[in-house]
Amino acid sequence: MTDDYEAYFTYKGRLFIIYTPMVDVWVSLIGQPPDNEIFSEVEAHVQNYQSSFYFTGLIASIRFFFTPFNPSQKLLQEHEMIVGK
Repeated sequence: MTDDYEAYFTYKGRLFIIYTPMVDVWVSLIGQPPDNEIFSEVEAHVQNYQSSFYFTGLIASIRFFFTPFNPSQKLLQEHEMIVGK
């Protein structure tokens, strides 16, 4: 049994990954060039997350049962994670 969680999301046109190895929450900006301003905004949002939101997060996570496990090939190509076929 594991408590690891991994999700991809876009913010201001940039692709991010958020994952939770054990109890930490790690966020990474994917692709080049790095953008410290956008990353700082996401980081501040994660750091301000209050523990009272856990219950809300649990209910909101039900929607993830209906989303794909991996990002689409098109999204990965747009952010230069894979080379076009």
